[in-house]
Amino acid sequence: MTFTAQFSVLLALLLAGCALDNVAFRQDSAPPPIVEPPWPPPCATQEFLVHFEHGSTNLDASALDSLTTNLDLARACNVLMAVIASYDPGKGLEVRRVMVVQGFPDTLIQVGQVASPRQADEVRVTILFR
Repeated sequence: MTFTAQFSVLLALLLAGCALDNVAFRQDSAPPPIVEPPWPPPCATQEFLVHFEHGSTNLDASALDSLTTNLDLARACNVLMAVIASYDPGKGLEVRRVMVVQGFPDTLIQVGQVASPRQADEVRVTILFR
């Protein structure tokens, strides 16, 4: 191949590359936006009472339903911690046990004791969210 033929081929390839760059591979538009993953919905602090029958440390059906309903609502949110406060430590531990059995992480539960005996048959549960 002569020099002129080689030059013609190189010139044709160069022009074809410029044409392709101008038509097919040009990226004048902005890159697509970054889509953030959806966050859990913001949740307000949940605070509710779990009532026991007088003198009993076992949850009755209505108390268990109340606890289950509130735990189901909390599952849709980003839980920070749950605080259980009771006058009777056995009742607080029973509520904790039921929460763990229903799948609530044990490491997120704190149990405390209140000083007022007038609340002896109820346990206050507070669930905090991020």
